[in-house]
Amino acid sequence: MRKNLYKVMLSLVAVFASACGGKSFNVASDGSSFLQSNNSKSVPVDILWVVDNSGSMATSQAMLATNVASFIDKFTQTNFDFRVAVVATDAFKGLATQGTDPTMAKFRDGARDYFPTDGIDDSTSSGVFVIDRNTPNIHSVFQTNVLQGIYGSGDERGFHSMEAALLHPENAATPFPRPGAFLVVIFLTDADDFSWDGTSNIQRVIDPGTGLLVNNTQSDPRLHPISRYTAILDSVTNSTATQKNYMVSTIGVFDQACRNQVLSSGEFTGLALRYGELADATGGIKASLCDNFDGILSNISDSILEFSTKFYLNRTPLVDTIKVFVNGAQVSAQGYVYNATDNSITFVTGYIPAQGASIRVEFTPSTLK
Repeated sequence: MRKNLYKVMLSLVAVFASACGGKSFNVASDGSSFLQSNNSKSVPVDILWVVDNSGSMATSQAMLATNVASFIDKFTQTNFDFRVAVVATDAFKGLATQGTDPTMAKFRDGARDYFPTDGIDDSTSSGVFVIDRNTPNIHSVFQTNVLQGIYGSGDERGFHSMEAALLHPENAATPFPRPGAFLVVIFLTDADDFSWDGTSNIQRVIDPGTGLLVNNTQSDPRLHPISRYTAILDSVTNSTATQKNYMVSTIGVFDQACRNQVLSSGEFTGLALRYGELADATGGIKASLCDNFDGILSNISDSILEFSTKFYLNRTPLVDTIKVFVNGAQVSAQGYVYNATDNSITFVTGYIPAQGASIRVEFTPSTLK
């Protein structure tokens, strides 16, 4: 009997994702009112770029740097609480198991000089290792940091490098991600991931039939399974089976047409099959390296904002009774989505509320319990 049902009001004082994680509510004693706790904070977003710095990446890095505004400005215009760090796909060499330079896993403020003996300093530096909303000259700093150069290792292990960066002691001095933050990892690459435990490069192997060096396959049993990296991400973000506090996106080569286009320019490339699998597993975006970077970066920033404006309801609603209000004004039904799988409300692009907005969700619960 609908008349015997009562409405539940979910009242939030929200800054993007203030309810992300479902940890910012206190339940009133009557069980019908939910208020944000007085000491709750907006859920921040920490973004890690893992940039391929092998010899074929000059054009792609330049496209990323040129279109910086398409990525950064949507965060700065709303005073969004975000941070951005950068590592390269050879950061894995900073792992103790690789026996090389531990500083390789440190967040980078530009390109390293890989040929110090040639007498030419090819390194660049912004002096800022973690960008945030208060970083002066943020566009130029971001450009310097993501231009990682093309003299890095041809052994491209993006997943292993992500792991090295997230667990590296120097980076942990300024926790990344911050406790309670939503973590975003974005790969920029024209190859696939070949992360494994050994020290040699297995992207190319000897064909036993011909004795020639050929491209390896992503089915090589030595490669780390995708589950290894979702487990690492679960751990560093305190995620659970029902609530993931991270997503992974990739700008790479996902079809043969794009691969042919890149190959025609004389550059090496490979299909990003494993990167795509991790993106699919975490709800991220798979963007083609051959598409317009302005649109790609805009879409990725939109997806970050949408993921981080997810509000978890404490009761299961009758969907057709949901009403969403921002600063007292009702939002059109096309401005949000109800997610039955995790019982949450997500705002969509164009309707994402500004920081400090008051969000209220009213609905009739599907049961009295």
